[in-house]
Amino acid sequence: MWSNLKEVKKGNKGEKIIQDYLEITNHNVYVLTTNKSHWFDGMATKNKEKVFFYEVKTKPKMLSYEAQGFDKDDYKVYLNLYNKTKTPLIVFFVDCKNGNVHSVNFKKLITLTETKEVEYQDKNIIAWNLKHLDLLFKLTNEQINSFKIE
Repeated sequence: MWSNLKEVKKGNKGEKIIQDYLEITNHNVYVLTTNKSHWFDGMATKNKEKVFFYEVKTKPKMLSYEAQGFDKDDYKVYLNLYNKTKTPLIVFFVDCKNGNVHSVNFKKLITLTETKEVEYQDKNIIAWNLKHLDLLFKLTNEQINSFKIE
């Protein structure tokens, strides 16, 4: 079953970490309740004034680059979402190896891509230097170790 895959379980843990972070920082969090294909992992609001979608990527930074990224197909999906809704999309990168948690507004990734400030790119992957992302916090050793169990 799809939900039992190792990467899906790791992603679910990362999503829970971000959900907890958003709630601690006084956001109301709305999460998906179905296991179907989706545009984003959740939505959050703050003070009934700010609303955004969010996507969580749970994986180590690239080995040979100080960068985080994702599949180009995902980039196209997020670009379509942004262009159709104009709602901010915040991408969270949970590094399950070193514990760093970064975030970035997808609109910034669009600008970096358009101005050719991409750290790494091949036919399948696109990644941006960590200096362009905001370091939010570091996972505890217990949280990092929880990713190694499965």
